[in-house]
Amino acid sequence: MTNAHSIYFVDRLESRAGFYGDKLIFVSAGVRKGEEICDNYGVSFFNYTTEERKKFLAGRGFTCHCSVCVTNDSIDNLLETSIDYPKLLPKSLSTVEDFKQLTNSLPDGHKNIETIAQTYAKAAGSTDPKLQLFLYEQILECQRRRGLHFSPEQIRTHLSCALSSYDVMRKSPREKQVYGLNIQIHLFAALVRMRTFYGKLYPAYKAAKSAADEFARMQETGLEEDFVVTMEGLRSAVYCP
Repeated sequence: MTNAHSIYFVDRLESRAGFYGDKLIFVSAGVRKGEEICDNYGVSFFNYTTEERKKFLAGRGFTCHCSVCVTNDSIDNLLETSIDYPKLLPKSLSTVEDFKQLTNSLPDGHKNIETIAQTYAKAAGSTDPKLQLFLYEQILECQRRRGLHFSPEQIRTHLSCALSSYDVMRKSPREKQVYGLNIQIHLFAALVRMRTFYGKLYPAYKAAKSAADEFARMQETGLEEDFVVTMEGLRSAVYCP
C-alpha cells in the first residue's frame, strides 16, 4: 500500500493533468497496519467533516485512528494561539486541571502533550513554580511513554525540574524535604546524561555539579547560603547562557 500523502498527491496531479511532459515522479512506501503516517494526506480537520474525511480515506484503502479523527477535535488553534500570543498563556492555563482538560483528547505520551507542557511551563515559572514543575515532569513522562528513557534532550528538562523544585522549596519551607529530594533526583539525572553524552563539556555541567555538591553539604551542615548561590548560578547557566 502506498503512502497516503503520495496517493493524494498523485490523485491531484491526475485531476489537474499536471505532468511534466510524459513523466510523473513520485515517492511511495509500504504502510503497516497501525503505523503512524506523518505526511499530510489531503483532508484536513478544518476543511472537511468527519464523514468526508472517512469517505476520502476509505477510498484510498485505509481508516485513520489519529486523535483528531477519533475525538473529532483538534488542538491546532490552541497551539497557534500559544505561539502568537504568549502573554495570554498564564490566563488560559493556571492549574493542573486546566492542563488535563486541554490534553484529555490526546492519547498518553502524544507529542502534542509535550508541546503544550513545554509552551506553558515557560509562562508558569514566574507565577506558580509548582505548576511549572508539574508541566516539566509531564514532558519527561510523555517521553517515557514513547520509549525515550535516556536522551541528551532530557538534560535541560531535568535541570528545569530541579530549579522549579528549588523555587517551590523556597516558597514552602514545610515541603523542604519532599522538594529537596526532587532537586537531588533531577540534578543526578541531568549529570548522568551530561557525562554520558558530552563528558564534562555540557555548558551547564559545572553549575549543575556545584549545585549537587552544595546540596549534599547543606544536608550535612544545615547551612543554605552557599546552596542558594549555586542554584541561582545554575539558573543563569540554564536560562541565560
